[in-house]
Amino acid sequence: MAQVIEVPVSAIHAGQNDRTEFNEEALRGLADSIAEQGLKQPILLRPAAEGFEIVAGERRFRACRLLGRETVPAFVEPLSDEAAATLMLAENVARQDLNAVDEAKAYSRRMSLYGWSEEECAKRGGVSTKRVRDRLKLLGLRADLQALVVQGILPLRYAQILGSSDLDHPMQMVAFGKLRDNPAPNEVWFRREVGALEAAVAQQDLFGEPIDWTQQPLFDVPEEAGELPLPGEHEPPVLGTTFDELARGHEQFWARAAHRWYAAGHRYKGLRCEGAAAAVRALRMGVSTAQA
Repeated sequence: MAQVIEVPVSAIHAGQNDRTEFNEEALRGLADSIAEQGLKQPILLRPAAEGFEIVAGERRFRACRLLGRETVPAFVEPLSDEAAATLMLAENVARQDLNAVDEAKAYSRRMSLYGWSEEECAKRGGVSTKRVRDRLKLLGLRADLQALVVQGILPLRYAQILGSSDLDHPMQMVAFGKLRDNPAPNEVWFRREVGALEAAVAQQDLFGEPIDWTQQPLFDVPEEAGELPLPGEHEPPVLGTTFDELARGHEQFWARAAHRWYAAGHRYKGLRCEGAAAAVRALRMGVSTAQA
C-alpha cells in the first residue's frame, strides 16, 4: 500500500478534471475546515512528465493552496490514463456538487477515449445505466441551454427531454421559450410540445403565431422578405453601451425579423428568428440572475 508523503504544492498540477466549476465560497469553507481539523483524506497523485498530476482531490488541493500551505499530504500511484479516469469518475460522480453537464461530458469523454459503453460508465461510476443515459442527453443541447442547466434555470428533467429531441439549435430555443412562458408546465405537456415542433419541422410546414412583441423595436428591418435577416447569416446592428442595452437591442431585432417573416408567409424562417430572440433573452435573464 502506498504511503502518505508530503508533496510540494509547486510540483502539483491538475489533470483533466471532469469538474469545470469550483465554487469559491465552498472552497473557502473547505479551507477553514482543513485549517481547523487538518486534511483528513490525502489527495491522490500520479507521476507526470513534470511533477505530479492530480487524480482525485483537486478541491482539497485548491483549499490547501488557499491556506498558503507549501506541501500537501498525498498518495502517489503510477496509474495509467484509464485507471486514473476510473478513479476520478468514481470520486466526482459520488459528490453531489458535480453539475449534470460536467457529469455528461465525463461519461462522453471516457466513451470516446476508452471505448466504454453506457453500462461500463455506470459500473465504474457507481451509478445506474439510466442515469448515464439521461445525462448524455444533455449533450444534445446548445451551449447556452447547457449553461442554463448548470445555473438551475432549465430544470434537468425538461433539459433531458429537449436534449434527446431532433430539434436543431434555433428550434430548441423556441421549445425553451414555450417552457419558460408556461406558469405550470409538466413533462407530459413538454414532450407533446417538443414532439409537435419536431413534426412541424419534418413537414416543413411550421405553425404557430409569432411572438407578441409590444415594445417599439430599436431597429428597422427591411420590408422585402428577400432582404430579411436570418440567424447565422446576419448580425444585428450594435446599439447601446451596456450589456443589457445590447442584449435588449438584439432581442428586439430578431423579434421584429420573426414578425416580418411570419407576415411574409415564411413560418420556418420566422421561427428561426424567434429562436434567436429567445436565445438572447435567456442569456440576458441568466446574467441578470447571476448579478442579483
